[in-house]
Amino acid sequence: MGIYANKELLDWFVGEYPTHCQTKLDMGKSCIRFKKMDQIPYDLIGELASKMTSEEWISIYESSIKKQSMKRVIGIGGLFFKTDDPKATKEWYKTHLGFNTDDWGCTF
Repeated sequence: MGIYANKELLDWFVGEYPTHCQTKLDMGKSCIRFKKMDQIPYDLIGELASKMTSEEWISIYESSIKKQSMKRVIGIGGLFFKTDDPKATKEWYKTHLGFNTDDWGCTF
């Protein structure tokens, strides 16, 4: 999603998170973690996903790589959900975000 590659987007998300959640924001170097499904701010995550296209993220990523001497991709990051009902979660992704999923989740 490019949240770490775009300071403006990161600042927006960090500022918006408390207006959607009562839990403390738990972010790592390349992920946003949620411990319980009923605490996930789906509207906020959907809005975040809509703020940067895949093409924009790839462009930022590629221009960053060109500035460095990195020779290979070591990770891109993402959102990871632990759920008791993966089938329902995948259906939610399809219905609300338009993401097609497979046994491994969703790629785009």
